[in-house]
Amino acid sequence: MRNPYVIQETAESARAVFPLFQYGSLVMKEMHVEMHPHLFGGKIHGISSWLSVAGSTGFTTLSGLAPSFLLESK
Repeated sequence: MRNPYVIQETAESARAVFPLFQYGSLVMKEMHVEMHPHLFGGKIHGISSWLSVAGSTGFTTLSGLAPSFLLESK
């Protein structure tokens, strides 16, 4: 090819159970977890995590960004 291009591979999003404070009580819900790495110069410099309710197909107020941490070994 003579033009620049990007190749991406899609993967199934992971699922995990998260505690949620909903309607005045703490509940545990299964959520989809999608990780979006921030790359610069071929190195990861950060990650955005997006959580959404497992099984939902439309808009929900339980979706949104969540804190992410990069853990490195010593």
